[in-house]
Amino acid sequence: MIGNKENPISAFIDVALGYYQKMRLQREEIDILFYLAALRICHSVVASAYESSLPSNKNKPYIMISARPGWECLQWLATRRSLDGPSNRLFEVLTGKSKDNCQCKRCSIM
Repeated sequence: MIGNKENPISAFIDVALGYYQKMRLQREEIDILFYLAALRICHSVVASAYESSLPSNKNKPYIMISARPGWECLQWLATRRSLDGPSNRLFEVLTGKSKDNCQCKRCSIM
């Protein structure tokens, strides 16, 4: 999980860049990528909490391995006013273009 990094955004950009080098993403996909990642982390911590709460579960320590870094990442993200800045940075890293200088139809109307 990326959550145990000091700056989850830079770690996430590294992962996204590796993916993007193999499979190009559309502009709309890049725009929502951080939000989808945060949603996935939310799902992970909630699923871990639920599974560990079951009385029949004897694997609580294993299940809770990702919970702490997941919560830390979500808390770190919650301190940000917006993910627009990181989203813009991700766009720049992946495409090599600034959204301000992008000539695509979507950017030109923003």
